[in-house]
Amino acid sequence: MISRVAPIALLACLSGQLPAVEGSHPIKLVNSPAVSPDGKLVAFSWRGDIWTVPIEGGEATPLTAHESSDSQPAFSPDGKQIAFVSSRSGSRQVYVMPVTGGEPKQLTFHTEGYSIEEWYPDGTQILTSASRDHYWRHGDRFLTISATEPQSGESVLFDAYGDSATISPDGKSVLFMREGTRWWRKNYEGAQAGQIR
Repeated sequence: MISRVAPIALLACLSGQLPAVEGSHPIKLVNSPAVSPDGKLVAFSWRGDIWTVPIEGGEATPLTAHESSDSQPAFSPDGKQIAFVSSRSGSRQVYVMPVTGGEPKQLTFHTEGYSIEEWYPDGTQILTSASRDHYWRHGDRFLTISATEPQSGESVLFDAYGDSATISPDGKSVLFMREGTRWWRKNYEGAQAGQIR
């Protein structure tokens, strides 16, 4: 199953419509676009699978084809692997596979599941977030997992909540958001305004 993509692949991914055809259906409303480190490829999730397309346009190719939901693709720093979240084991776990395709390898096994924030610059770990406390107590925590050793466990980055993390280029600092209101309260400046830490 291959799809034709117009030359504005990245812009279309970010705008929510990818002018491509899968059979006779246009690819619309893609999720989680991610650009490869060399800037040549875009990975995205669409209809529960992970796809890639050249940045300049061309054929979109599915990397996964599973009845479960696959999402949140993230390229490794060397561009050779893609990490993603899948519910194929019953809860949202992190998997990794070659960018050229192949068998996904499950990295995590906690029943509460995970979300991917991003890879560490050295490519050996992935920063994730997951709920590890009661939902009314801001239960999301940042956790690091090994990108090379499945079932090696998780390490809590710090015991406090946050979201939307990004790692510094040297891998020593994490920038993240705390607090904040729902998206429909744009320009809110009260006590619950988002804080960048």
